[in-house]
Amino acid sequence: MSLNLVGLVGTNAQISYNRMLLTYMQQHFINDATIALAEIADIPLFSEEGLADIPESVYTLSDQLAAADGIIIATPEYDHAITAALKSTIE
Repeated sequence: MSLNLVGLVGTNAQISYNRMLLTYMQQHFINDATIALAEIADIPLFSEEGLADIPESVYTLSDQLAAADGIIIATPEYDHAITAALKSTIE
C-alpha cells in the first residue's frame, strides 16, 4: 500500500532548494509513496479582515492537505524560524 503524501513547499521563492529536495523525494520514493507538491505562492498573507472572503487557493490547499496520509514540510530557516509566508499559510 502506497502512502499518499503532500510535500508542502514552505517558501514563495521561485528558486528553492526545498522544492528541489521535495522533487528528489518524489522520484526517490516513487515505489513507497505518492508525493504531490503543494505551493504556497498563491496563498495570501493572513488577515482577520480577510476571513469573510477566503480565496479559492486556500480551499484548494486545505482540501489537498486534508486528503493526504501525511504532510512533509520543506522550508528554509530564517533567524531560527520558518518563513513568514509559511507561518501565514499555517495561520
